[in-house]
Amino acid sequence: MQLLFFISCLVLLLYVAMIIAFWVGWQRIPNFMPEKKLKQTPRVSLVVCCRNEEQNLPSLLASISSQSYKNFEVVFANDHSTDQTADLLAEYAKQHRDVRVFVPQKIGKKNAFREAIDGVSGELICCTDADCLLSEKHIETFVDYYNSTHADMILGGVRMCYESSMFEALQALEFLSLQASTVGAVGLGCPIMCNGANVAFTRAAWKNAKEKLCMKTPSGDDEFLLFALKEMGGNIRFIKNEKTVVMTNVCSTLKEFFHQRSRWTSKSLYYTDMQTIVVALLVFFSVLVILLWGICSCFSVKAFYIFLLFFFVKFAVDTFFMYKTLSFFAERKLCRFTFLLSLLYPVYVVSSLFGGFFARKMWKNRIFR
Repeated sequence: MQLLFFISCLVLLLYVAMIIAFWVGWQRIPNFMPEKKLKQTPRVSLVVCCRNEEQNLPSLLASISSQSYKNFEVVFANDHSTDQTADLLAEYAKQHRDVRVFVPQKIGKKNAFREAIDGVSGELICCTDADCLLSEKHIETFVDYYNSTHADMILGGVRMCYESSMFEALQALEFLSLQASTVGAVGLGCPIMCNGANVAFTRAAWKNAKEKLCMKTPSGDDEFLLFALKEMGGNIRFIKNEKTVVMTNVCSTLKEFFHQRSRWTSKSLYYTDMQTIVVALLVFFSVLVILLWGICSCFSVKAFYIFLLFFFVKFAVDTFFMYKTLSFFAERKLCRFTFLLSLLYPVYVVSSLFGGFFARKMWKNRIFR
């Protein structure tokens, strides 16, 4: 029991230090203030991979059409959709210049992503998902930031659209915790993750790094590109500007949520970046420590008090970090769900880990291992 207590204290101490470091990293990244007029207008390629998105495409297409920046093309990779996605894209391409739609030769989002990027003409490549919404100044602000920093890769913010259900609010909060950690790590100079729903990179960076990307998993080229550029000493930035935050959908069912998180976890089997691995392990063991003491508290009053101590230490530091960062995403009201999320988080982490390593994953009615 004493050894477990000592190890638990060490794990929690390291976890608290990590969260504080992320907060420092977050503070280091200033809010980006765009220029009133762009000095350079490089060609941009907006890449969207989609499969069975007939319900979401109209909103995305409308947000693309409203972009203030004009020197860009749009490349849609239709990953063998079985609904009306192809018809919607074909009609949109007829009505707009610089829009190209194609069906990848191979199935899967990774193949669609690669084939799309290999055919673009832009100097800067912006990527998003078919269920996202872009602000009117999205591309223009990314271009302005690129002109200012000459970054090889630019990470952008993503927030989830949710209504009144607690399930949706918890998803949005958990997702924003990942976003906050992403920003904090970039601010520390050690980027550990990104989200393909909002990321940009140069065509030159892609050409230099694409041969180093992992082909053993059907998804995750965004993060593997991040790791490759990081290893090569690339300039990786986060653009902290509310006009570049994209909106995406929450999962509508628990089953869909489980499959999504299992897909995300499955990529970790192929991670080689040590900073990312260390952070992932520290998060997992901090949860495991609380879970173990929770089990022990069923048999010992002393263990119960230790469980409460560790739980509230983690809860306090997590809530502090989220409260300080959620204002950027205009979601500070979600802090009222941090206690419930802290209670459910150990179960969520263990189930996601099991699903990522052992369960079959599903995406858009397609099953893969």
